[in-house]
Amino acid sequence: MRKKKEGTKRQPGRPKADGTDRRQMILDVALSEFGTRGYEGASLARIAAGADITKAALLHYFQSKEALFAELLAIRDLENQKNVLRFNDPDKMSLEYLRQEGVTMEWLFDGDIWTYLDLVIQLAKNNEQNPSQVKLFITVSSHATNRSGTGYEWLYNHWKHSISAVADGFEKAKERGTVKPDLPSYRVARTLVAIMDGIQLQWAVALDRKTDEWMAKTLHEELADYVELLRARYEVTL
Repeated sequence: MRKKKEGTKRQPGRPKADGTDRRQMILDVALSEFGTRGYEGASLARIAAGADITKAALLHYFQSKEALFAELLAIRDLENQKNVLRFNDPDKMSLEYLRQEGVTMEWLFDGDIWTYLDLVIQLAKNNEQNPSQVKLFITVSSHATNRSGTGYEWLYNHWKHSISAVADGFEKAKERGTVKPDLPSYRVARTLVAIMDGIQLQWAVALDRKTDEWMAKTLHEELADYVELLRARYEVTL
């Protein structure tokens, strides 16, 4: 007897999706699949079954597992930017605008490093409500150890961009007199990004053990504590 394919089939009465809806359905199923099983364990056949299409139809939208994974990472970056923008201005921009114009958070908050870091803390708080996105990040981190492919390139660029953006923000703040000149910009930036990424890993691994003393705080609280220490030591109040 053939084993039934895993996946969520279209329920009776549920209309068939059009091209845009189908693509989004594939992405939704893929996000769960990669986050749960990792890159190597993820199956295009399972993703196709979950989206109620054939594997051949899935490959019409995404030519390979690598391409599908890359799109999830691109969407993650855009969603993060949009979420930060929403905290600042609920009606400011769409994902489509961000993708088209290449707008970045650093450009929007140029020189105001403390506002930028406050918004990153809000982003961490938002991620607590989206564990699938955090799990995707962990999947990328694991996949990146192969030192090849989309995961490696994305994570390398993520760190390069994130660390440089924070460090540059501190340097601009020094020029504007809102940060003391003795702040070691790149060292602090590396530590800040390491805390953000490392706490995400701890948080995701211990999702069902939040009562443990060592996991008492949330993602954004841990990050906020470090930023508060930085402000106390290096912020210049004008």
